[in-house]
Formats: sequence, structure tokens, C-alpha cells
Amino acid sequence: MNKTEFKNHEYYIRGEKQRLRQCFLNIIKNCIEAITNPGTVQIHIFHLKNDVVVEITDTGCGMTKEQVQRLGTPYYSTKEPALRSHFL
Repeated sequence: MNKTEFKNHEYYIRGEKQRLRQCFLNIIKNCIEAITNPGTVQIHIFHLKNDVVVEITDTGCGMTKEQVQRLGTPYYSTKEPALRSHFL
């Protein structure tokens, strides 16, 4: 099911536009890859006091406690390593 709902609000986030865009694209791509059909990705944007909150959820398989604890570790991934071709 595809559902898009936009409210008539403008939100401003301070930061580097290109880096923020890439961050959101990476998160949404990961959400899509974690979903088995049918599934959904939901994005909610709202104010909380003086902050803008971007909440992204999906109906994917989720992560174990151990995987969550390892988030932020450089080069950590729950994905299978890609097969690489080595040319001599």
C-alpha cells in the first residue's frame, strides 16, 4: 500500500544539505531492503519544543539487541558481504 500524506508545514533543519540528504537516503534505502512484501516505510516530521523530529519506521524484520548495541561501529553491517572480483 502506498500512502503519502503531507501537511502544509515547513520545517528547517540546520546542517549540510547534501550530507543530510545522503543520510536520509541511506536510512530509507535500508528500510526498503529490510522489508519483505508487502511492507511500508513511514516518515513523520514534527516539532517537539524547539526541535524538528524526523521519525522513520518500517515493517522490516528488525534488529537483535546485539545488533543495536553495535550501531555506530565503523564498517559494521548486518548485510552479507558483497562478492568481489579481484583482477591481477
